[in-house]
Amino acid sequence: MIHVAIVDDHAVVRAGLEAVLARADDVRVAGVYADGAAFLDGLAQLERLDVVLLDVSMPGRDGFDVLRRLRERRVPPAVVLLTMHAARTHARHAHDLGAQGYLTKDASDVRIVHAVRTVAWGGTAFEDADLDEGAGGGASAGDPAGGRAPAPEGFAALSEQEMRVMRLTYLGLGTTEVARDLGLSPKTVSTYKTRIMAKLGVANLIELIRYAEAVGFRVD
Repeated sequence: MIHVAIVDDHAVVRAGLEAVLARADDVRVAGVYADGAAFLDGLAQLERLDVVLLDVSMPGRDGFDVLRRLRERRVPPAVVLLTMHAARTHARHAHDLGAQGYLTKDASDVRIVHAVRTVAWGGTAFEDADLDEGAGGGASAGDPAGGRAPAPEGFAALSEQEMRVMRLTYLGLGTTEVARDLGLSPKTVSTYKTRIMAKLGVANLIELIRYAEAVGFRVD
């Protein structure tokens, strides 16, 4: 289970993020905070924290300030900064300060959930693919496979069962949910996901979703 804290000064955004994460079977919202100071004050009360969804622009302590404080912890949680600013400089700054992800607030529900999973597993989730080389990010819409050449057959290379797994994954279902829906074991679903990513030439779930969006993947 991935334990996530939400820190944002807009009530509507907090409620929306909480609702999105509640639909993921492998994610638990550990705390919801209206500003950076409240989050830092309440940090000691959290039994476990894996990921922080952190707004950049907040009164008092902004997201970058909170990120700096978190980096001082012996075992800091992974941080995904959420912002209205898509500027490359903001994404680079977030990366340089130690954030694992940077998403604009108009990111899809699927992308948000996959970003949480990716950073919890040790990966990075940067929506802006124009970070300096080596910053680690994802793929851009124009380069959905993150610099690797995807298989020319695309989704046509997938078997029927792989396509079923792909559709449910694209809809934001976790491994356990996909396994339940298809009557498979979670281990088998994980194997299918690995095969799908290998066939499409992508390295992780974030890149898989970007690839699907870039080529107009449909679930109907």
